[in-house]
Amino acid sequence: MESDYHPELDKTDELDGNKANYYQNLIGILQWVVELGRIDIALEVSTMAWFNCNPRTGHLRNTLRILMCLKGHTKSKFVMDCCKRDIDQFTFPEYNWTRYYPGAAEVIPDDMPCPLGELVQITVFANASFAGNMVTHKSVTGILIFVNGPPIMWLSKRQVTLETSTFGSEFVALRVAVEMVEALLCYKLRMFGVLSDGPANAFCDNLEHRVEFYFAFVYTQEEAQFCELRQGPFLHCCWHHSCYKGAR
Repeated sequence: MESDYHPELDKTDELDGNKANYYQNLIGILQWVVELGRIDIALEVSTMAWFNCNPRTGHLRNTLRILMCLKGHTKSKFVMDCCKRDIDQFTFPEYNWTRYYPGAAEVIPDDMPCPLGELVQITVFANASFAGNMVTHKSVTGILIFVNGPPIMWLSKRQVTLETSTFGSEFVALRVAVEMVEALLCYKLRMFGVLSDGPANAFCDNLEHRVEFYFAFVYTQEEAQFCELRQGPFLHCCWHHSCYKGAR
């Protein structure tokens, strides 16, 4: 898109019915392109998708610019590196929440097949663009989930709640990331016969998230450690740490 372009501030003419339908088709195509691996345009596409109901001329022009960018980079490659990341687990503090949640256990599917192959490592990066929308001041969640080296899941989505601080918006992003890890680790991979080598490593770039009360937790066979999120307690399989330390 154009530099410093904010589509929510666009005051150009509204598109007629045919052009609006054309715009919606382009957004649908770009969303599939992102789903197929073009993570580099995920934020731009999700931002332009906000205006599907009432697109303007400026929105269409900048959407076409995204397509032109793809046309100019047709030889881009998605490298799939299966090597595990070198992460120092000793940099992750441990917190015992068993007295608040006694008897909690990880949910294991009853029809889970026998695991095959080597254990995999799950790494999560969560962040948020605080108050990215200049009108509503809502933030945008950005999440990348890696299984060993390659990215497997990604998300760029506007947050539903209106947060008043960077900490709040990044905390919402972390909550969504933990839910995604739970779905991936506790069900999808297990049903494919794949097990992880331990808790998923969740990283965020806000050092304030290291406060004990807000730490995402880890479940092991010996004990369960938890974090109470704003929306309520959840049982997930995550460590949490700042991106500035512990990740190489």
